[in-house]
Amino acid sequence: SSIVSDAEADLLKFLAVCRQKLKPQGNVVILLSAGTNFASLVERSGFSVKESYGVYVGGQAANIYKLTLIPVKGKTTTSQ
Repeated sequence: SSIVSDAEADLLKFLAVCRQKLKPQGNVVILLSAGTNFASLVERSGFSVKESYGVYVGGQAANIYKLTLIPVKGKTTTSQ
């Protein structure tokens, strides 16, 4: 299952970039094929799944996830 691990690595890289570029309270919307073990990856990347929907894209089952950043405790923010 090297394809899965490659996809997971790409997804983690993508989420890391999103995390750097997102403003606080920002969201990321991502479309993934159904069956991806996604929740654990998301939480490892510092996001939580706010909403998810099942959809069909070209006859293939897929899921749309709306992610939001989990506030990091102990990190200094501008609003103190």
